Amino acid sequence: MIQIAFISNLYQTAKERNLIAGVIMSDVIAFICFVIAPFGIIYPGDLQMLIGSVIGTRFALKYRKKNEYVILLGISVGLGGTILAGISFSLFIWIIAVMQQVGGFSYLFLTIFPNIIVAVIIGGSIGLLIGFYYFKKKETLKSELLIDEEFYESLK
Repeated sequence: MIQIAFISNLYQTAKERNLIAGVIMSDVIAFICFVIAPFGIIYPGDLQMLIGSVIGTRFALKYRKKNEYVILLGISVGLGGTILAGISFSLFIWIIAVMQQVGGFSYLFLTIFPNIIVAVIIGGSIGLLIGFYYFKKKETLKSELLIDEEFYESLK
C-alpha cells in the first residue's frame, strides 16, 4: 500500500515539474532502449534518442502550465533530454570499453562529441515539431471557443 502512495506522489510531482520530468523521462527511456538494442539508423543511439525525446516532450507538454510558452518548452525538453541521453550513451560505451581494456579516458571524449551533435539535431527538431503541434492545437481550440461564444451571444 505504501508503494501505491509513493508512485502516486511521484506522478503528481512529475506533473507539477513537467520540464524536469520530461527531460529525465527522455534520458531514462532512451538509455534503457540503448542498453537493450545499441544500434541506430545513421548513428548508434539515434533511434533511441528519438523515442525518448518524443515520449518525454509529449509528457512535458501535456502537463504544461498556462503561462509556459509551448514551443520553447518543447525545444528545452527535447534538447535537454537528448543531450543527457547522449552523455549517458557515451559513459555507457566508455565503461564497457574500459572493462574490456580497449580505451582509456580519451576514448570518452571521442564518443561524447558525436553523441552530443546527434542529440542537438534530434532533440531540437523533435522539440520544435511537437511544440509547434501543441501550439497549433491550442490556437485551434481558442478559435473554436470564440466561434461558439459568438453563436451563443447571437441567440440571446
